[in-house]
Order: sequence, then C-alpha cells, then structure tokens
Amino acid sequence: MAGFLRAKTTPNPVQIDRATVLVVTGLYRISRNPMYLSLIAVLKGWAVLLGSLGPFLLIVAFERLMVTYQIRAEESALAARFGADCAATRRVGRWIGRANIGSS
Repeated sequence: MAGFLRAKTTPNPVQIDRATVLVVTGLYRISRNPMYLSLIAVLKGWAVLLGSLGPFLLIVAFERLMVTYQIRAEESALAARFGADCAATRRVGRWIGRANIGSS
C-alpha cells in the first residue's frame, strides 16, 4: 500500500481508470498481485486452524474465480492504459516468482 501512496496513485482495483502510474517496486517486484496473495495466505491459515480439507477446496475455487473475473480484467485494463510498461511486468509471476513457472 505504501508504494501506491508514494506513487500517488490508487490501490483500488475497481478504479483502474484513476491509476496514474504502474507500481512495480516493493512486493510488486516478486508478485503481480501481492494483495490477493496475502488474502489467499490468510484464508489458508484460517483453513489450517479449522483443521479440515473443506476450506482448502473453497480456497482453490476462490483463487480460480479471482483470476478469471478480477485479475484478468485488471491486467487487461492496465495493459490498455500502460501498454509496453505493463507488458514488461509479465516477467513477474501472477502470484509469486517468474511468470513462466505457473500461472502467468
């Protein structure tokens, strides 16, 4: 969040039209979606506390829905807005690490 404040741009994923710059510093150097990644991590911790496999299945479904309906739309909007600068972020994985490791 601090990176967005320093860049004076919106962190709100539904207000991409208000984005003024692409934030690629901090956690965004290792993940294109650190906010969503942290949410998934919290949900996994909750599932461990519950001690059941059921919540893990819901987390997998939630992750797929996030990618399909939120993240891909964000990436398309950012690509349209920032062009080549946004394309350069593809070297970072959607969740963590390099893009060619898993889901890019």
